[in-house]
Amino acid sequence: MNLTSTITTKGQTTVPKEVRKFLGLGPRQKIVYKIEKSGVRIEAAGKSLMSLAGALASEQPMLSKEQERKIAQNALAQRNAKAGD
Repeated sequence: MNLTSTITTKGQTTVPKEVRKFLGLGPRQKIVYKIEKSGVRIEAAGKSLMSLAGALASEQPMLSKEQERKIAQNALAQRNAKAGD
């Protein structure tokens, strides 16, 4: 299958739908151009952070900065107490 796209005056192009589908590309995902002796290969870059959005969703409400600070201080105090044993 041969696919064609046009380069704009700004050096931009649209990745054909078939290529995006084949590589599993979504909006804002990056692609990698690998220059080889025989030509250029296009690959999907590693997963973007946006593709991971919601992966760590929790039922618990987010902690406030003050709550985070207290937890960190307690953990540090416990670590220092163990180091002093």
